[in-house]
Amino acid sequence: MKMAHQRATRVHLGELATVRAGLPLRKAVAAVADGSHFLLQIRDFGPDRRTIYGEGMVRVSPESIGKGGELREGDIVFLAKGTRNFSCVVRALPGPAVAAPHFFILRVRGQVLPEYLAWFLNQDAPRRQFTRLAGAGARVPVVRREVLENIEVPLPDLATQRRIVEFDALMRRQLALLNELAEKKRTLAALAGMWAATHAKDQENTHE
Repeated sequence: MKMAHQRATRVHLGELATVRAGLPLRKAVAAVADGSHFLLQIRDFGPDRRTIYGEGMVRVSPESIGKGGELREGDIVFLAKGTRNFSCVVRALPGPAVAAPHFFILRVRGQVLPEYLAWFLNQDAPRRQFTRLAGAGARVPVVRREVLENIEVPLPDLATQRRIVEFDALMRRQLALLNELAEKKRTLAALAGMWAATHAKDQENTHE
C-alpha cells in the first residue's frame, strides 16, 4: 500500500466528531415486545467487534432520547467501560435504535471517514492511552468523555484514509480465511485420526 511521505496532521478527536453518551438507564434493561427502539448492547457485536448483528437486539421504549439521540448510519459506537475498549461503525440497523449507556456515540464532522476513525481508536497506541487515563468506575475502568475528546488523531488526506481502511479490511478478511482453513484442517485431522483408530482392527485382519 502506497502511503504519503509527509507527516499527517494530528487533531484532537473532539474537533473531528461530536461525542455524546448512550441512553441513560436507571435500571436493568427491560425488553418491550413492541418497543419504539432497538437497544444496542455489547452482546450484539460479532467476535471481532467490527460487526453488529441486529437480529438479536432487544426493543425498548425510552422515556426520553434527546436531540440526536438515535443512532444513524455512519455513527461510531465506542465502548467506554471495561478493559477492552473497542469502536465500531454503525451499519444496517434493523430500525430506530439507541446505544446502551456504556457506549459513547461519535458523529464525524466531515474531515474524517468514520471507518478510519474507528480503525484508529482500535489500535494499540490509543488503547494504551485509554488504559492509562481511564478513571475508576464503581467496578470497572471508565474512559471519560474529555479523555476521548482529547485523544490526538493523525489525520491524513481522505484518499489515504480510504487506503488504510481498505487495507485493514483485506487483512482482516485474510485472517478470517486463514482461521477458517486452520479449522477445516483440524477437523480433517480429527476425522482421519478417528478413522484410523476405529479401523485399526480391520487393517490387522487384512494383513493376516
